[in-house]
Amino acid sequence: MVRAWPLEGRYFLTGGPGTGKSVMCLLRARRLHDANKNYCFLVFNHLLRFASHQLFGIDLKAAQWQAWFYKVFEEITGRKVPYLDAVAAEKWRPVDWNTCLDLLGEQSSDALEKRYKDQHLIIDEGQDMPPGFYQFLNAIPFENVFVAADFNQAIGQDNSSFVEINDELNSDFEQELKANYRNKYGVACLARAFLVETPGTTPPEVPPRPQRPTRQPVLFTYTKDHEGRMFRRLLLYAGRNPRFLIGVIAPNNKVRERYLAMLRSAENNIEDLACPISTYSTEERNQLDFSEGGFIVINAQSCKGLEFDVVFIADINEFPCWRSIVDEKKMLFYVMTARAMHQVFMLRKADQKCPIEVILPDDPEILERLP
Repeated sequence: MVRAWPLEGRYFLTGGPGTGKSVMCLLRARRLHDANKNYCFLVFNHLLRFASHQLFGIDLKAAQWQAWFYKVFEEITGRKVPYLDAVAAEKWRPVDWNTCLDLLGEQSSDALEKRYKDQHLIIDEGQDMPPGFYQFLNAIPFENVFVAADFNQAIGQDNSSFVEINDELNSDFEQELKANYRNKYGVACLARAFLVETPGTTPPEVPPRPQRPTRQPVLFTYTKDHEGRMFRRLLLYAGRNPRFLIGVIAPNNKVRERYLAMLRSAENNIEDLACPISTYSTEERNQLDFSEGGFIVINAQSCKGLEFDVVFIADINEFPCWRSIVDEKKMLFYVMTARAMHQVFMLRKADQKCPIEVILPDDPEILERLP
């Protein structure tokens, strides 16, 4: 049904991880491409843009949503995007959406309508764009918008709720996807253990329990003395599964750089092992290849929308957690674990406080703990 939606109009697609939202976005982009329509595929971060380009197979017209917004705003108003003062103790400065809308209101509505009448927008991970962004789109207005969102996966600093998007979008058609096509049973059960349900998205269905016993996700606690052996085992695991794309998701840049260095060092000490090891950060922005196996080492905030055969969540003891952000951290772990198709491994340093322990499931049928 979603694939048959007309090219013109406003559409709202929701669903949990693995239900095919991003696939529907890419299929719509292909239809627009084949019909020679003017479109832009907007995503939350640059890494998802790289991955979408490779999945699309041809020249996808895609942009990170902020970069696209800055460009369009300046084209319309001739001014830079205005910001509010920085949030206390943070470098991040939020966009002054009220001023943006006031400046937009000074423009000729007829000229704006003529300029963007034939522009099609496809927005993936739409819950992570702020409400002001949708007010901006509606003020122009863009007539052809396709938004895909999962409100249980909102991990940014300024998200939109179902109601906020729905009110601005005023869609012609809405649809919720419920079948989980990505996660195996054990991964789906672990992800659901972190679920913080929010209005607008039903959790995806858990796949059938396999008839044959399979190993559930694992939490492995390692000591400093066994660290070298652990990284060697990670490389050997990849060597036994050369077609697997393995995501190593780190809590911060320090841990990301450490895992990257240790994996590369371990690789140098294993003969006859050719295992691609790459990384991405907002500073480096390397071009990654999602079509081959090996390791991709990234920060937690970069994992949105991605898919791996196996996920290792590195040094979970480094994730901060206190009472006021418990739900926020649950949502983050929901996102990270749901990236995996087959298996999830969590890694934890021994003899160190682990604030995130408070949100980990105690049920050994969901998460097996190994010393």
